[in-house]
Amino acid sequence: MSYVLRLFEDKIVRRVPNSSELHDLSMRFPDARLKILCEPSRQLSRELQDGHSYRYAILNMGGRSRVDQ
Repeated sequence: MSYVLRLFEDKIVRRVPNSSELHDLSMRFPDARLKILCEPSRQLSRELQDGHSYRYAILNMGGRSRVDQ
């Protein structure tokens, strides 16, 4: 499954996950893939957006079958 993490108003990014947090995610969910679409201290509107909302990450979660998802 894919989850698009988004807001519907422009914000300044305070922080993104650090390497330790990303490592913890991968240990807990080995099939998870997190793509961060923003940078700290930048407004979301300064990143590539879809025009209707402000995307800041995409999380893909794997599973052994469709039931797992």
